[in-house]
Amino acid sequence: LTDFMSRRIAAFRKNLIELTELEIKHAR
Repeated sequence: LTDFMSRRIAAFRKNLIELTELEIKHAR
């Protein structure tokens, strides 16, 4: 269960970072 949660959080954070980078690129 812990492994599943950590993998979920890692994927969520990766998604969040990609989304933020996309926002920054569009903001320029």
